[in-house]
Amino acid sequence: MKKAECTKPNTELMEELYRSYAQQHAGPVRIEDIAEDAITRQLWRQDRDSAKRELKRKLTQWAKSQKYRDAQGRQVRLFHAAKYPKCVDKNGQMIFETMWDEHLKMTAIHAMLSFEQRARQIEGAHRSLVNDAESFNDNNPNGALHPIQLEFDWERSSAVESPQRVERLQSDDPPSPGPGLPR
Repeated sequence: MKKAECTKPNTELMEELYRSYAQQHAGPVRIEDIAEDAITRQLWRQDRDSAKRELKRKLTQWAKSQKYRDAQGRQVRLFHAAKYPKCVDKNGQMIFETMWDEHLKMTAIHAMLSFEQRARQIEGAHRSLVNDAESFNDNNPNGALHPIQLEFDWERSSAVESPQRVERLQSDDPPSPGPGLPR
């Protein structure tokens, strides 16, 4: 594969926008509010590339939300994404591009890539969730008072309505950001 120069999105700006907003607002924050604040304070200007990224994001959300009922009565995604190698960046890292195809028209190779990649995403999200919950229990004062116990039954959770529920904790204790966490 021929080497080509590729660039990645600037995550430093996103972190700066988040931290700037979070410093002025205690507690959880909405991404929508961060975006509104950044636009109002003219920290974010919409250029052609930004508009393209925003439209790409909206199209991706739309494609992910499109479902249909197959001949067996299952509700399935209409469009499937798979990442294909695009180029190698200046550091030797492979850069991928996401390609979408329709459920009833896609090739077996696209389907295999898409389903395998989604399965890896689910596994990674599960690992991340377990780490987050364990860290909360170990490091947040509220975690010591109300430890989070996660239980997964993948067969039961695949039912139309999951029997597992998230219970709201009602406590007189004020929320604490915990040691070493920025606010």
